[in-house]
Amino acid sequence: MNSSEKIILLIGDSFGIKRVYQGDCYVSAEGAWPEQVKRQFPNHKIISDFRSYRRFVEIPQMITEKYPDCDLVIVHAGIVDCFPRPLSSDVTRSPKKIYSWLRRLVRKMRRFWINYIYNKAWSSAEDIENACNQYVELGKCRQIALITPVPMPLTEYINTPGVQESLIVYANRLRALSKEHQFDLIDIHKELIASDFSKYLYPHDMHLNQLGNDWLAQQAIDYLKAKLQSASSPNDQSQSKVAAGFTLC
Repeated sequence: MNSSEKIILLIGDSFGIKRVYQGDCYVSAEGAWPEQVKRQFPNHKIISDFRSYRRFVEIPQMITEKYPDCDLVIVHAGIVDCFPRPLSSDVTRSPKKIYSWLRRLVRKMRRFWINYIYNKAWSSAEDIENACNQYVELGKCRQIALITPVPMPLTEYINTPGVQESLIVYANRLRALSKEHQFDLIDIHKELIASDFSKYLYPHDMHLNQLGNDWLAQQAIDYLKAKLQSASSPNDQSQSKVAAGFTLC
């Protein structure tokens, strides 16, 4: 990267959008972490693309088809992929009344259902590995940074057996990918799991509350400031805390 205007893509799942739970808007659209990041860098083109139920494995193709000219990408996704699910993706997303009734039933007996009836992540280990290979190819012509997942609170750990273990396995895979291929890693999972992270989560919705969005926004802002500064001053060794990353084509 050089010091001229960059095209920066922030992309991921529902952790980057407005959050409403039973009529309570606990994170506004303007308060979501990607929007906070965009306001901090008026001299760079920053694109924000977040959507509910988006999977980590879907994003490489999106980058290739929709954002081929982006210089730097920050990806925050993966919980949708590795979360132990009581229903398939089609059933979860379907507007049909029978599936709506089934979803309500499952919510009342989630732990039992996952333990004894159905428990399958939406993306397999092979799916995630294939996606990681695609990120490696994409990273040859742009800088890619991955954000590790947010750990789940105790209530979700109880209701969804295996969720915390699945997130740890996924976070470790991202760490290995970063080490093997020089991806930058914003490892919020490591920082949060070592602290009282419940203050950053909305208690009824498993997502970041406003304080959590503020905190994540600052992590991303600090990363981008360091990355852009090191790009404009390539000999400045003070930015060594940021991983080297791939060289842009």
